[in-house]
Amino acid sequence: MKMNNKVNRSIYFWNFAGNIAAAAVSILYLIIVSRYTSASDADNFSLAYAIGNLWIVIGMFQVRNYQATDLKETYSYLEYWLTRVITVCLMLVTLFPYLLFSGNNVEKGDLFLIIFLTVLYRSCDAFSDLFQGLFQQHERLDIAGKLMVLRYGSSTIILLISLLLSNSLIFSLICLCFFNVVFVFGGDYVQSKQIRTIAFNQISYATFKQSISIMKTCLPLFVNGFLLVYVLNYPKQVIDKLLVEGVLREGAQRDFSILFMPVFFMSLFVLALRPLITDLAKQWSEKRFHTFNAMIRKILLLLMILGLVVSILAYLIGIPILNIISGIDLSNYSLLLTILVLSGFLYSIASVIGDFLIILRKQVYLLYVYIAMALLTNLLTPLAMREFGLFGAGLSFVMVMLFYTVASWIVFVIMRRKEIQKYESVE
Repeated sequence: MKMNNKVNRSIYFWNFAGNIAAAAVSILYLIIVSRYTSASDADNFSLAYAIGNLWIVIGMFQVRNYQATDLKETYSYLEYWLTRVITVCLMLVTLFPYLLFSGNNVEKGDLFLIIFLTVLYRSCDAFSDLFQGLFQQHERLDIAGKLMVLRYGSSTIILLISLLLSNSLIFSLICLCFFNVVFVFGGDYVQSKQIRTIAFNQISYATFKQSISIMKTCLPLFVNGFLLVYVLNYPKQVIDKLLVEGVLREGAQRDFSILFMPVFFMSLFVLALRPLITDLAKQWSEKRFHTFNAMIRKILLLLMILGLVVSILAYLIGIPILNIISGIDLSNYSLLLTILVLSGFLYSIASVIGDFLIILRKQVYLLYVYIAMALLTNLLTPLAMREFGLFGAGLSFVMVMLFYTVASWIVFVIMRRKEIQKYESVE
């Protein structure tokens, strides 16, 4: 028992540390680029990373949680691997038509190349996610966490040093891509072979059909995830358009991205709870509904307490801290920061509820929620930003996140009740 407790502590510690690194790395990248490049380059990088956040959803296809909760191994590891190869290819191929027709002004300067290199870097994250899913499935998130700390920590140092030496954002992104390709396939992949090897010689048409089946199964998750990230990044797309129109000043994209940092830190709470998701899946599959419901109450209570603490701290000391770490004066944005932190808190709760629905295998019903969210953000964000500037982005975002949380909870409660009643009627 003592050994099991030690293993559990190691899993939780390294999972939490790895997810801190994952949440912090994009923030550290933005701080480094903001400090050591021009406001224009920082704006371009902020937009590129926002597009990268959207396109990695294609690369991951939201298979991770399905893979991690596939305790009966309905699909083989080889089939999950081939699925990831297909989705990463889709991720890279679909980028170009999007850039040509999106109206994001990719023809200006080096923006096109900056976006491509950023998405290429994120494709390494997509492959790494496959191996992390295997580690999670076999309750070895400690391995995943250690690899994440090493990779993201080293990536931050490489970006900083290459930028200082070359003063070129493009060269620095090339260095970042090269390192991550080497690390993911020389580190993550090698470590994954301790658990399961990939029998490449067994790839067949049947394997391909099973991979397509995985994609079909996860399609609702993918659509949901794509729409969600679209909603999260839509304000940055509007900012880019308003910058071109001259409605917002240069540097607005950079400022908003820095203020948006706490939203990603709030998502850290969700990632830190990943070991519990696998445990929840076990409780549900074994029909231990009382334990399942008790764990859900504890998780939501923990998130509410953490959200309240972080919101208060953001209001009291958030802006001074962001001023120091970014080197930019954000003193006029105190209220906007508080609103964004509140939005991040709502987002965290809704994301966890989404994981609950994945366990029930009822994630398809969230599609209507995400479609409504996308329509709502398209309606509110441009109007609010033209009227109130960056503050309008915060107002529209918190309203959309409130809708997301309430609607997701309603769907979960209904689906949980139906599934429990179905089981009890059979009994």
